[in-house]
Amino acid sequence: MQWNLNVQRELVADTTLTVGYVGSRGVDLFRVFQKNSADPVDPSQCGPTDGPTCVNPMPERSSFYFPVCRPGGPGGITCDRPDNSYLFGNSCANFSVWPDNSPFRCHRLNPKFQTAIMRSGGAGSTYHALQLSLNKRFSSGFQIQGSYTWSHSIDNSSKQIRGPGESAQTASQQNSFDTPAEKGNSNFDVTHNFTLNFTVDLPGQDMAGAARHILGGWQVGSIMTLASGVPQTIVLGYDNCRCINGEIFGVSTTDNRPDLISGGDQNPVLGDGREPTKYYDSSQFEAAPAGFYGQLGRNTLRIPGVAQFDFSLIKKMLVAEGTEVQFRAEFFNMFNRANFGSPGTRLFSRAGTPVRADAGRISQTTTTSRQIQFALKILF
Repeated sequence: MQWNLNVQRELVADTTLTVGYVGSRGVDLFRVFQKNSADPVDPSQCGPTDGPTCVNPMPERSSFYFPVCRPGGPGGITCDRPDNSYLFGNSCANFSVWPDNSPFRCHRLNPKFQTAIMRSGGAGSTYHALQLSLNKRFSSGFQIQGSYTWSHSIDNSSKQIRGPGESAQTASQQNSFDTPAEKGNSNFDVTHNFTLNFTVDLPGQDMAGAARHILGGWQVGSIMTLASGVPQTIVLGYDNCRCINGEIFGVSTTDNRPDLISGGDQNPVLGDGREPTKYYDSSQFEAAPAGFYGQLGRNTLRIPGVAQFDFSLIKKMLVAEGTEVQFRAEFFNMFNRANFGSPGTRLFSRAGTPVRADAGRISQTTTTSRQIQFALKILF
C-alpha cells in the first residue's frame, strides 16, 4: 500500500521546487527461518510431577529457553529438564555433539528431520520519506538539479528470496517462534541521500572565427552523490542459544545475535568511520546466557556511506549543419575517495574463543578508484 503528497512551486523562471512525503506499508511479506529448531522449554507443557527443572531458569529474560543434555547420569545422559516436558515428547536420547565437545544439544522439534528451512508470509514493513528536489531547466547557459531524501524503512524481514548474482544481505529470522522480535531497520534502509548535478556553458559560446574553435564551445558538468550507509546485523557466529538453527544460505548459525553490554552502544562505529582495520568496537557485545537468544536488535550497525564526485569537461565543435563533434574528458570519483564496504560482523568462531581478527575489518570498497576516460562523440 502506497501513498504520497507533493507540492510543487516555481520559484523563478525555469526553476521549480518540489516538497513531497511518500509512505508505504507492506503486509504478509516473505520471511525465512529454521522451522526445525531445538525443542524449547514451554512451562505450559510441564506436569505437576516435573519439578523445578521444567521451568525456564530466567523467565524475566525470555520465554524461550533451550536446555542442554550432558554426558553422565542414568542411561549415560543427564538433561536439565525431564523428558516428558518436551513439546513433542522427545527425549535427549538422540543428541548431537558440539564441535568443541562441550555439552550436548537437545532434540529438534521433529526428530525425523534435520535442518528444515521454511519460507512463508507473516512479515511486514513501513516506509516514510521526506523528498526535496530543485530543478532548473537548461537556460541562460546552465542547468542544475538537486534532490535530497530523508527516509526510514522498518520491517521484520527484508529481501528473503535471493536470485543469482544478487546481494548477500538475505538473512534468516533468529527465533522462528518470535517474528516481532525481528523488527528493525530494513536491509536497504538509507537515511540520507543527496544528489546534485549541473551543466554549465563556459564563456565564449558566441565567438567567431579562430577564437570560436579554440576558446568557444567548452562546457563543464558534474554529478555529486552523498548517501549514508545501510544497516548490518552483528552476529555471534556460533550456536550460543543451543537452538541448532542449522545452515541458512550456506552460512552456519550466523543469525544468532549477541547481547549488548550494560550501557553499550548498538552502533559503536569508531572515530569517523574511516578506519577500515577496525570499523566498530566489538567489545560492546557479549554472548547471552547459554540457552537464550541474544537481545541485540536486528540491523543496528550502520556501515560506511558513499561520497563521490564525478566531473566532465566537454568541447563542442560544429563541423557541418546538423553535425557536431564533442571531445569529452570524464573523471569518475575525481577525488579518489575510498568508499568502504561492509565490515566483518561475525564476532566469534566458537564459544570461549577471542574475538575474530576480521570482526570490524573492512576488506573491500563499493566504488572504483579514480577513473579517467577520453571520448570523441559525434551527434548528427
